[in-house]
Amino acid sequence: MAEGKGATRWALWAACVSVAGVLLSLYMVADKYRSSGRSSCDLSERISCSVINNSEFASLFGVPVAVLGIVWFLVIGFLSYRLHNHPNGSASTLSSASGTIYTNKGMSEAAALAMAMLAWCVAGAGFIVYLLVAEIILGAICPMCTAVHVLVAFLFYASLRLYARHAIPPHSRDASSPLSTFFASATSLPTLTSAARALQPLLPALAALAALPLVIFILATISLPALDPSHAALRTCVLTNRQQLVFYGTDTCAACRRQKEVLGPDLLQLVRYVDCVRTPSSCAGKELKGYPTWAVEDWSGQERARHYGLRTLSQLLSLAACDVASS
Repeated sequence: MAEGKGATRWALWAACVSVAGVLLSLYMVADKYRSSGRSSCDLSERISCSVINNSEFASLFGVPVAVLGIVWFLVIGFLSYRLHNHPNGSASTLSSASGTIYTNKGMSEAAALAMAMLAWCVAGAGFIVYLLVAEIILGAICPMCTAVHVLVAFLFYASLRLYARHAIPPHSRDASSPLSTFFASATSLPTLTSAARALQPLLPALAALAALPLVIFILATISLPALDPSHAALRTCVLTNRQQLVFYGTDTCAACRRQKEVLGPDLLQLVRYVDCVRTPSSCAGKELKGYPTWAVEDWSGQERARHYGLRTLSQLLSLAACDVASS
């Protein structure tokens, strides 16, 4: 009886940890696209979420790794919750001679769920290695990423326990490790076919869970207001204006990186960009509330207007020609 209770308990814990993982991943997505300011987990140049979250390693095929993390945690949460509520999780079936591995129709759903959980965790471990290598290359540690790594490690261990109890017959559990048994099964076409057949009724729900965050991300990206492409007009305005556009920001600010993309290399050379991390003295006394901050200064250095946040080219065009009355 204790073995059966342990199996369901591990599945319940895995489901709860998955919810925590979704919340952490949502935070990382929000942090990546925040409009201004520093991340709350930017403790130093070496311990910073922004350094990792805004690097070239933070996206795969145009999709933020944090969004893929939401997909991963949703799927593992669904599998573990389903396994927790599965009738084959009872102690009586787990302690039977044949375990819960096969029925007269092939692999049982409980065994297939446990196998799918472990396979999904192996894939998640690969992403963790990818992010650890990124941290080494960038020379920084992301606290929130580390928290996610801990959750994935726990889920990996939980999936091993569940696989051993649901997908390995009781008389074979002491003969080999769950991981070696899993890899032997994963290379067996009949076993994979039987597991896929057992999970077939759940595939629509799994596909919907995996697709939902991606669809929301794509729709959110499409619905963003289009940026005015009037580079030529702004370039002419900056070159002929008696006032100077000053761009206060940092290299670790997600909105600042996006602002640089909006400007392009040609316009970025025409405005005065001030990195408040590399040259803090240039920003001292400015009372900046966040980044990016745009200021309009005359050529004597007197500030005449100020705006906070990401600006489109048309907004910058208006700002460059504004005076105190219009600010």
